[in-house]
Amino acid sequence: MKCDYMNENTRILTLENEVKILKGKLAEKIVLMDHLQLHICPNLDTDYILKFGSLKYKIETNKIECEKIKMKIGLMEKQLNRKSRLNLFEIDEQVENEFRKQNEYLKELSAKLTVTKNHGLKEELKREDFKKLNHIYKETLLLLHPDLVDNFDYTMENYLLNAIEAYENYDFKTIKSIKVMTINSNLSKSKEKNIKELLDLINLLKIRIKLINKDLIKIKDSYPFNQTDFLNDEEKVNEYKNRLDEEKNNYIEEYNHYENIEDKIINNAYI
Repeated sequence: MKCDYMNENTRILTLENEVKILKGKLAEKIVLMDHLQLHICPNLDTDYILKFGSLKYKIETNKIECEKIKMKIGLMEKQLNRKSRLNLFEIDEQVENEFRKQNEYLKELSAKLTVTKNHGLKEELKREDFKKLNHIYKETLLLLHPDLVDNFDYTMENYLLNAIEAYENYDFKTIKSIKVMTINSNLSKSKEKNIKELLDLINLLKIRIKLINKDLIKIKDSYPFNQTDFLNDEEKVNEYKNRLDEEKNNYIEEYNHYENIEDKIINNAYI
């Protein structure tokens, strides 16, 4: 019996050690996920908008203006074919009503562009400082994250949200304070588990690590992270800007073409 008890204790200690290792790995994955989502990707998105946003906004504006004037010409021709007098006010109103969604879209684009320009790129920490920040953040997550603790509750959720916000703002002091408060309030203490509970937990941790690995791959394969190499290549950036500028000019030429048609219709019509 004593031998069985010792064997069981040894097995529990081995499993507890495996749980500790897996929790450490999962915490590292969560830190990496937050690092990408809260620091790397926002800066990449800002960089992309600062480099190409104005040109893309002009392209969208010119494209929509071309679609508007084409619709206007069509409505003018319909009125004239019915032997009606041209009612430009009515036509303009109809066009604007038809393009209400597109106009709202342009306003949203303009607002995003303005906000991005005003805030600019977020200043990054030095490599060593980020290591320290990620380390203290990982230790705090091990005490608070629902995937890493047993007794997750409303209080811990509030602490965790504050820790995430502090991490986003490079706020070492707040993260350290949250960690200390969590330890002092015994929030992070877990109840002892038997072999079955430990095996179940190990299985859950392995599943969670697999899932977060898939999420990390998705982030790295999608915008804006997948633009990293491109944004760092000055030659490719300038080449793309030139293509966008050419597209913008094509829409301007197209608009001028339709504007000439519009003027001819108006000049030849009896208003």
